[in-house]
Amino acid sequence: MLKQFLALALLFSVWTKPAQAQAVTEITSVPNGFSYVIDSPGTYRLANDIDWEGSPLGLTPFLITASNVTLNLNNKTVRAVGSTTNSYNSTGISAEGCSNLVVSNGALRGFREYGITVTASRHVTLSGITVRDIHNPTLVPITNLVPNAAAGIAFLLSSNVTVSDSTVANISGGPQVMLVAGLQAVATPRLTVTSTTVTGIFSDPEIGLKDNLCNGIAVIDSPDARLSDLLVSNVVGIRFTATVNGLVADESANFQLTGRTNVITAITNYGAVASGISGTTPKGMAIRNTRVSDIFAGETWTNNLIGHTSIGMVFGPLGGYPLGFRGVTITNGGRGYTAAPTVIITKVPNDGGSGATARAFVSGGRVTRVQILSPGSNFLTFPSITFTGGGGRGAAAIVLPYQVVYDRTNTNTGGGVFVSNCLVENITGSIDDAHGISFFGVTNVVASNILIRHVRDGSNSLGIGGSKATGIENFGNPMVADSRITLIRCRAENIRAHSPGDLAANGFSLAGGGIRLISCTASNVRVTGTNRLTPGASPGLGYGFGYAPDIRLNYQYPAWNAVLQDCSAADCDVGFDTFNYQNSVWIRPTSRGNRLAFLQQPSTPNRPSGTVRMFYGSVWNQIYEATNYIQAVPAWNNAFRNRIIPASGIPPKAW
Repeated sequence: MLKQFLALALLFSVWTKPAQAQAVTEITSVPNGFSYVIDSPGTYRLANDIDWEGSPLGLTPFLITASNVTLNLNNKTVRAVGSTTNSYNSTGISAEGCSNLVVSNGALRGFREYGITVTASRHVTLSGITVRDIHNPTLVPITNLVPNAAAGIAFLLSSNVTVSDSTVANISGGPQVMLVAGLQAVATPRLTVTSTTVTGIFSDPEIGLKDNLCNGIAVIDSPDARLSDLLVSNVVGIRFTATVNGLVADESANFQLTGRTNVITAITNYGAVASGISGTTPKGMAIRNTRVSDIFAGETWTNNLIGHTSIGMVFGPLGGYPLGFRGVTITNGGRGYTAAPTVIITKVPNDGGSGATARAFVSGGRVTRVQILSPGSNFLTFPSITFTGGGGRGAAAIVLPYQVVYDRTNTNTGGGVFVSNCLVENITGSIDDAHGISFFGVTNVVASNILIRHVRDGSNSLGIGGSKATGIENFGNPMVADSRITLIRCRAENIRAHSPGDLAANGFSLAGGGIRLISCTASNVRVTGTNRLTPGASPGLGYGFGYAPDIRLNYQYPAWNAVLQDCSAADCDVGFDTFNYQNSVWIRPTSRGNRLAFLQQPSTPNRPSGTVRMFYGSVWNQIYEATNYIQAVPAWNNAFRNRIIPASGIPPKAW
């Protein structure tokens, strides 16, 4: 009995023996010019604040190369000190080739390029981290091959990383810095960011490169990212910043922004494009419970007349839509032709198109017809058509938008976008476009319970107007017959365009196939100002529901097979417009207080009609795209087989 008792007591003592505390390595200092290298597993803790200055022998105070490491900053601060021109004060913490790494509870300040970098690592957690005052003033010329950068937190070629309860603030780049970001993940699957603030991101490049970017949060080629409960604010670009984004997800499949509330606000670009959220080539993207506000693009900065587009949210492919041609329109038959001239099809510089061929026919000394022998492929804009030989002169021809053939074998332009329970407000454009949301060339879109309000374009001190303003712009993918874009219970309120080049403001605008609007409402959509092309003419109209205009000919395709069901327009210049709609139906539309309830365009199947809208571009087109912005670009109405099914039981009207 005694032996049993002793055995039981021994067994109990084994069961209840407390685990031994893991040894903690205290870090009291890091010598200037050298890195503290963590190359063994374990727990490390700062005992006090660290002030550190780099050298060629040490570009970071902490270099982590071991796995199974916990670095507790212990509510202390690691600060870069010394000369602000010291290019060796590169990074606060650098982790390379690690797994099972935790960095928590502390701050990194004053470094030149990065607060924290994580490369080729997995299962990494950053919690309770503050990164601030990162400024890269480098004067080394930048190139597209070796970009200078500044970022608060950066992940590269890693996986299963988490950032929580953290703050990134005051990240900036100087005149030769090409990439600035608060938090950036590149080729990093399964990124999780929650309860994190990113604020005060600033870019000021002095030379113009199309890849000058300033992002609050950037998720690049990183599938399965999960972001929630974020605050992104005060992201600003000036001079030659090409794009400023509050949040960008580029080529990142299965991206989700969810949680209780996400706020993206005060996104400003005095250079070109500003957007709250940008999804480029989305492949499954969900945005929920998010407020995007106060987005501004354009105006002037140090007398640079630049500016492009201001958008709350934008989803679309990179580049354009590959196309070919099925017809050519003769604008002048010329004279004196004794034989058929050779048709020369010349693409614009840097266009990838090829293979288009045609032949001309002559009668009575004039070119009377051009037959397309091969439509060609991969053109991104319209070529010029000229004639040579044949003994005559003066013949001219152009390709019109309705003569385009899109390559519907190439459908890899992104899709699967779901947006719900979001507010987008205070979107202000200067000398180009302003949109609450733009679905541009994507497929499989569902947007529900969205409120867009206070979108204004043409707001600048120069008095020259803009291009257009839209609540929700829907450009379906022209390379598929049915884009499967559905909007349910979405509202667009107070949409204004001042002296717009595209002569239009829209609550909802449509182009492409298979777009469905259900129980959507547009109110107070107006155009003000003057017509810069024709003094005294109308400056355009505000449409509750209309066509999506664009000065670029290759984006002028119709809206076909559209369904607008139980939609209403109130206090607009025009409630509903059918310009360039085909095989579309309006079911129980409601008009209240509009100057014109329905603008019913004439039916002109497969040919341009006498109804032509003369769009013209913005100052941006004039400066950066070598386009005369006061030159008219006609958009031909090609509407046919549309019908209205009214709510009152009156027989449907077709035209």
